[in-house]
This record gives sequence, structure tokens and C-alpha cells, in this order.
Amino acid sequence: MFGNSARKKRQQKRNSAKRGIPAQNSTVAAVQELQKRIVTLEKRHKFLELKSNNLKQKAKQDVVNKDKSAALHKLQQKKIIDKESSTLAASILKLQEQISEIQLTATTGDIVDAMRLGADVQRGLQNKLNVDSIEDLLAEIDDMKIDNEEVTDLLGADYRQTDADVEREFELLMAEDVEENMNVAALPTPVMKSATADDDAAFEALLAGLQDAPTHKPAAAAQTSAPDAELEALAADFL
Repeated sequence: MFGNSARKKRQQKRNSAKRGIPAQNSTVAAVQELQKRIVTLEKRHKFLELKSNNLKQKAKQDVVNKDKSAALHKLQQKKIIDKESSTLAASILKLQEQISEIQLTATTGDIVDAMRLGADVQRGLQNKLNVDSIEDLLAEIDDMKIDNEEVTDLLGADYRQTDADVEREFELLMAEDVEENMNVAALPTPVMKSATADDDAAFEALLAGLQDAPTHKPAAAAQTSAPDAELEALAADFL
């Protein structure tokens, strides 16, 4: 009983293996079998052609020998052989046509299998590229970009604030410079005189001062003694 069970399992494995033979292998096997049949039929067809020609030659000899009965008999045999030969030729053509159809069908099947494989791969890729997943991915990228910008803003806040202070100070300096330029432009332009004209003006002013000076004599620079001063005072009373 145990042996029967083991044999059944082995038989099931062999049947599964047979069922698991790829279609391509079975196609090749079928084509090879048909080609063997064609070779056999071609050999038979060639034999019949040779036999038909032989009977024809013998019938011609019978005609030469004026043996009508023998000639007719050989021609009857030739007719039967030619009919079989014609049937074999048609069968060979049908088998060759069948091989072509099988090969074409196998090629078409390979093409369809390749297209099916491509479709499966494309379907798998398409599942990864659905609209919802792409939108989620883009939204995630945008969020990360915003986060990075916020981090950058936080890290560079002091530096940008300093830049703003410097910019305001620069604008103030520019405004002051413009204002100073405007004030300088409003002042009258001084007239530059030559050294000779200045000397002449100073000399004229000195002459004018001498003309306006009093005519009395200045006091004596030398110191006068007390008796002399008294004498001069008495003399002035008598003048």
C-alpha cells in the first residue's frame, strides 16, 4: 500500500512536470514532428515519381512492341501511382503550411507575451506614479522648502538686521552730503584779487587816515622837570 502511494506521487509529479512544459518547447516539438513527417512523405513522393516514370518507359516499350494490353496495364498502374503521388504532394504542402502557421502563431504569442510583460511592468510603474501620490510628493517637497526657508531666515536674521542698520546709516550720510552740497551752492562766489590790488588799497587807506588825523602836536616824549613845568605854566598866563 505504501509503495502504491509512492508511485502515485511520482506519477503526479511527472504529470505536473509535463503540464509545466513551456508552450515554446511544445511548439518546437510539434514543428520538429511535422518536419519529420514531411521528410517521410517527400521520400515516398520521390519513390512514386520514379516508379511512375519507370512504368511510362515500359509502356512506351510495349507500344513499340505492339503489345497494347501490356501497355494499357502499365498505364493503369501509372495512373494509380500518380494519384497517390499527387495526394502526397498536396499533403506535404498542407503540412508545410501548417508549420508556417504554427511558427507565425508562436511568434505572435511571443509578441503578445512580451507586450503583456511590458504592460505589467508599466502598470507597476503607473501605480507608483498615480496623481494622488505625485500631489502628495510635491506638497511634501514644498513643505520641506518652506521649512528650509524658515530655518535660513532664523539663522540669517541678525545679519540681515545689521545690513538694514548699515543701509539706513548710509542713507543718512547721503542726505547730509546732499544738504551740504546745496548750502555750498547757495553761498556767493568770492572775488579773488591779486596781491598788487591789495597793496594799493592798503596804501590808500593809510593816506586817508593821515588826512583825518588832528593837527596839534603830540606831547613831548621826554620827561620834563618840575621847575620847568611850573615856568611854562606861568609863561602861558602872560601870553
